[in-house]
Amino acid sequence: MCPAVAVVAVWAAAAQTLVEPERLAAAREAFQTAGKSPQLRCEIKPVRPALNYGFRFQTGYVIDVPLNQFQGSGHDLTVFLQVVPDSREATYLSSQQALPEVPATALDGEFTGRFVVGEGNYAVDALVQDDLGRACYSKWRIQARRTGRERELKPTTPAAAVEELSGGGRREAEPAPGEKIERLTILLHAAPLAPDSSKLQPGDVDTLVESLAALLQQLPALSVRLVVFNLDQQAVLLRKVGFVAHDLEQVAQSLEQLQLALVDYRTLQKGDLLSDLVQGELRTGKPADAIVFLGPHTRTQEISAQIPDQRPAMGALFYLQYRRQPMLPRMAGRGPAYAPNTPDSPWGNPTPVMVPVGPDQPGRPVPDTIEQLVQRWKGQTIAIKAPHDFAEAIRLMAGRIRTVHAPPAPPPVLAGKVASPAASVPARSADPDEVLLRLRGQVREHAARIPNYTCVETIQRERYEPSDGRSAKSCDALLAARKVAGSAARLRLDLSDRLRLDVAVADGREIYSWAGASKFEEGEIDELVPPGAIGTGPFATMLLSVFGSRGPRFTFEGDTTVDGLRLFEYSVRVPWEESYYRVKTHHNDWVITGYSGTLLVDPRTAELVRFTVRTDELPPDTDSCEVDTTLTYGIVPLAGLDYLLPTATRQRFIGTAGAEAENGITFAACREYRGESTLTFGSRPATRAGEPAALSPVPLPPGLPVSVELTTPIPFDQAAAGDRILGRLAEPIRGAQWVMLAPAGAIVEGRLMRLETRPSRGAGVTVALRWETVEVNGVKVPLSLLPNRQILRVRGMEIALPPPGTERYAFFHFSEQRTGVDRGLRTEWLTAQP
Repeated sequence: MCPAVAVVAVWAAAAQTLVEPERLAAAREAFQTAGKSPQLRCEIKPVRPALNYGFRFQTGYVIDVPLNQFQGSGHDLTVFLQVVPDSREATYLSSQQALPEVPATALDGEFTGRFVVGEGNYAVDALVQDDLGRACYSKWRIQARRTGRERELKPTTPAAAVEELSGGGRREAEPAPGEKIERLTILLHAAPLAPDSSKLQPGDVDTLVESLAALLQQLPALSVRLVVFNLDQQAVLLRKVGFVAHDLEQVAQSLEQLQLALVDYRTLQKGDLLSDLVQGELRTGKPADAIVFLGPHTRTQEISAQIPDQRPAMGALFYLQYRRQPMLPRMAGRGPAYAPNTPDSPWGNPTPVMVPVGPDQPGRPVPDTIEQLVQRWKGQTIAIKAPHDFAEAIRLMAGRIRTVHAPPAPPPVLAGKVASPAASVPARSADPDEVLLRLRGQVREHAARIPNYTCVETIQRERYEPSDGRSAKSCDALLAARKVAGSAARLRLDLSDRLRLDVAVADGREIYSWAGASKFEEGEIDELVPPGAIGTGPFATMLLSVFGSRGPRFTFEGDTTVDGLRLFEYSVRVPWEESYYRVKTHHNDWVITGYSGTLLVDPRTAELVRFTVRTDELPPDTDSCEVDTTLTYGIVPLAGLDYLLPTATRQRFIGTAGAEAENGITFAACREYRGESTLTFGSRPATRAGEPAALSPVPLPPGLPVSVELTTPIPFDQAAAGDRILGRLAEPIRGAQWVMLAPAGAIVEGRLMRLETRPSRGAGVTVALRWETVEVNGVKVPLSLLPNRQILRVRGMEIALPPPGTERYAFFHFSEQRTGVDRGLRTEWLTAQP
């Protein structure tokens, strides 16, 4: 007995079109009344968004419908989609599919639909109606998110946008000044991706036209020359100088009309088309800065003898060779046996492709005619099997093609005259490898000198909470939501504070103390400062680790312009097994994470201008998804030497529950350790032999009342936790039998331990003070004090209970009308055991 086999009849994919405004009411009503309609048996399967060759997120659905529900002819199906981006209004799309005459059958019909979305999260409702009024309904959620190198591409579709598949990727780019290729030539080989096909399939046309659109957008040029040709026909189908996105429809028409089944005998008598094309390019008055061949792997034949062996004077030469991956055949059962939404086949034509394989490299096709030419002239052939390969190819080409600075748009004509455009800035002449080597030398010299310096580090911290409260979401969802336009509005500022520390480098790590303290702390920075997001590395170690002995590989990404300055851009990737980047978990354990980064370097001086670092996705125990750091560098003169130092740093912490924090870091008052200076940790170092031991001040006994009056003001817009404060004893400190231990007016030194603003809990500022020493007879006596809370209450001072670990601080809350704490604030304390 033979097993039962289910057979599927497949209809061509339908592109969803936007519902016309006059039909919107009918579309909404269709969804509202769908529950009352008779049931249509069908299964609607969503297709997740994936980048196509136009770098647009293509998504859609696959519908399986048992055809035994229909008899005879005249039947049709209408599909309505309601697509709702997060925090946006719904967009409606529709398509209609006419069914052929349906005999009695057990076949299932399969229908697919496609549309495009920008980055973001979407809710999709799908409704299928037939001509008999029956309905089938489903809903799902999708997320469109760029990852890896895709993030570096210029967005083609706006975030949270819903578009038709056709036309949206072919919009004209707005002219803008900046670095552009001066002259670009694209030679498009119009051939099927399946070599045995006599006609380009719709998927082939889409792939080639989308690729052209992406090249125009991702590699902007002042002038583009396009030639569409076919080697089998030995014919030029289209030649266009000044090619722009508006001309893409003309390209699509020429591809759709190409017939390859018959070749006229006179075609075989023509000269070598490939030779004519390249020779024609070389004979132009000014060669292109880059020639890009684009097309599928084609038949192999000997290269023409008319093409010289010696590479002529020309710009960069590339061949983007499309190689289709073999697809799985359709198997028995409902639904497609291949995944049309996978990155390797985003809605492509599922036709298996066989290409000749070289004997020395199994799996690699034999070089075709175009590849032989490119090899002869020292160009580069890049295999394109999927959109992410195409993205990587564009990134590589962008770094190797000469560019010029494009002037602004032409000025208007006034009185018959046009102002002369600004002269083009010549393209880079420096060698990227040499610039990177010079930068590495500067960083290593910096590493040798940095232990001799310390700086004051000021950190402005801001913590943000989701307006609708925290909720558990995946990091992918949170990071994608941050890219949607207006995402910042979902956060509200919950707390801000400011810290001031001394920072130095010792034993390969950054060490910290409160500003002006006599010693550096041995522990980690989070053990020193108030709770909140905090990170180390911006002062020096983050940069030094990248150029250390286990330095990673760098990739030159090309030129870029920042604030009118042309810079070299390099990318770097550090996997976790080679990383020194540590993140603390909520269990107080440290974990290592990998990271990626970008360096912007001035090619004239090889000086670092900007360094950005993004961690890999962090483990759940860290309560964070990722940490992003941007460091802006400058040269600071110290002791007659130029010193590479971050002038500004921003660190962004993205939490797993939707909360975020951002730290702004600046460095100032950098100073060199002199010969007589020492760097100490923990307890006071022992005296040298022969030196008299310093007298240790005797701590005050516990339980004595102490009244301190503030003598230094605390301006809220400038002060920071860690600042030293001064006061004086308002009354003498007396011990047993009324013995005076410290006179009234004695100088008291302390530290500001908190300076926090909480807009979410009512405007105002919270300040915490701690007094540390009192000067008696020229000797600083340590003070260990606890706030005398009973006296504070009696006097009516508003206070806050101290968080754990801050029992020796006095907390005060001031209203929003106050701009600071004035001199004369009197605080009451009791001495305590050290």
